[in-house]
Amino acid sequence: MPAGQSIEQRTQALLPFVDCINQYLEIGLLQGWYVKGYNGLSIEVKSQLGGSHDPYQLAFIRGILEIGNHLHEEDHLSIIRPTVSTSRMLLRG
Repeated sequence: MPAGQSIEQRTQALLPFVDCINQYLEIGLLQGWYVKGYNGLSIEVKSQLGGSHDPYQLAFIRGILEIGNHLHEEDHLSIIRPTVSTSRMLLRG
């Protein structure tokens, strides 16, 4: 939490985003990855998972592939990936 911002202030700053998600989100996906365990996998195992040494990249790709399984011919997929600085601005309100 940014210095000087109360939990109530943070909650109020995030409510517009929560309302937007509640109104427009049709599919939500939550993933949990054990990064230390992934980093400990052998190169051979990682190559079978796509070859990336970055567990976050694998999680992102896996998420996109899963969402794609739920799309219809006429559907569109928009991807918004905020940067760290954008996320900090959003939390400050």
